[in-house]
Amino acid sequence: MTNNEGNILEFANGAILERVSLEMGNILKNIMDPNTPATKKRSLKIQIDFSPKKDRNNISVSVSAKSVLCSTDEIQLSMFAGKTENGLQAVELTAEIPGQMTVLGEEQYQRKVMKIVGGKN
Repeated sequence: MTNNEGNILEFANGAILERVSLEMGNILKNIMDPNTPATKKRSLKIQIDFSPKKDRNNISVSVSAKSVLCSTDEIQLSMFAGKTENGLQAVELTAEIPGQMTVLGEEQYQRKVMKIVGGKN
């Protein structure tokens, strides 16, 4: 083996390996994100397409690397919607009364109220 021998991943001055490393970083960040499922599979797909010319000597090569990540976990909440004299409103429902201590010893945060624009009647 001579000093200039290598494999296809080293072609293009190492750009293919660089792209694979970039996608690998995305996968590891996704695994470490506490908002994603811990045990679901992620994948790295490398596609190499070869387009030979008629003489069979000149070959165009296209390489892509793509990571398939897990989406973040769904956020679940409850809300109540109703009519007021000012129109429609929605209020986030919480387990405790705002300002009250929760069973975990934390103070219940203030509920958010959303006014529905164009919601009169």
